[in-house]
Amino acid sequence: SGVGIPEKEIGKLFDRFYQVDSSHTREYGGTGIGLALTKELVELHKGKISVNSRTGEWTEFTIDLPIGKDNFEDSQFISRSSEYDEEEIMNLKDQVKANLADSMSQAPETDINKEKTTTNGEGKLIVLVVEDNADVRSYIKDAIGNEFQIEEASNGEQGFRLAEAIIPDLIIGDIMMPKMDGFAMTRLLKNDQKTDHIPVILLTAKSDQESKYEGLEAGADDYLIKPFDIKELKLRIHNLITIRKKLQERYSSGHILLPPAPEQKQYISPANEKFIERIIEIVKKHIGEEEFSVEDFSSEVGMSRSQLYRKLIALTGKSPNRYIRTFRLNIAREMILKQKGNISEIAYSVGFSSPIYFSTCFKEEFGFPPSEMGK
Repeated sequence: SGVGIPEKEIGKLFDRFYQVDSSHTREYGGTGIGLALTKELVELHKGKISVNSRTGEWTEFTIDLPIGKDNFEDSQFISRSSEYDEEEIMNLKDQVKANLADSMSQAPETDINKEKTTTNGEGKLIVLVVEDNADVRSYIKDAIGNEFQIEEASNGEQGFRLAEAIIPDLIIGDIMMPKMDGFAMTRLLKNDQKTDHIPVILLTAKSDQESKYEGLEAGADDYLIKPFDIKELKLRIHNLITIRKKLQERYSSGHILLPPAPEQKQYISPANEKFIERIIEIVKKHIGEEEFSVEDFSSEVGMSRSQLYRKLIALTGKSPNRYIRTFRLNIAREMILKQKGNISEIAYSVGFSSPIYFSTCFKEEFGFPPSEMGK
């Protein structure tokens, strides 16, 4: 039963990675290797597989397998009195599974294995895996789950909604998925202020340049062809995280007051550059307001508190509270250098209610008290 297969498609049905429904948002998942594998297995048994279909009504597969010994060579038979008994065979199977698991979780060591990068000094970085094939999701999770907190989604629509909610540090997404494909998901992510900073690696079974160009045009940061090597995936993740770290380094200490420098613009998209400029203006506008809170900050930016937290951590390495405090201290430092008042006056003018607390924070930030500025 089913929709049937057009006659012109039947000849290609057993080709690897071929799919009759080539739309990326087809309702039923798959990678186009199942029938190719079936054909190879049938032919290994000296058989034949054929297909007949009536469009809109039915499809019928027929497998012919020879059962006479004359069809095979003696070396192709295993007698029941094999050197392995049934228990030994089961033990061998278990060993093969264990070795496979080890090969996925203990890939050759890379810098990312050594570094164990964390978010804000707490917990693991979050990687969202958006893939309609549960086995592929499990494979990726087993391979990188020691270094990252893995979240999962089974289609592009679900992936986008989950990314909005949790603001992951990186997204690995398939292209061909039901409901919403990887291209559409990436476009949505890169056009949403909450998620446009998140690096996206797209996975695909298609190796043609047109698909690669479409993925990069959608805003993907990297592109990997299935079947992929886990070591290569880890290296690509590491490279994207390294780029983000270079951006975070820009927004530490004194640089927090400035928009991106020309040499840093290779690490930041135009959308994120505008976002940084915007939060700088917002904090400047409220610089003297002691009561200006993270809730006020997130409301003015147009995000929830948790969304702003995750985005600021990703871009600057600082939480909203820490960002506001560091910004105020850097403004105060400039004012002290330019002798725009005494320390108490400057402390009040940048939103600190207590000069003593201001001095404590100042020393924590710069390594010396404000009274020693210029000495």
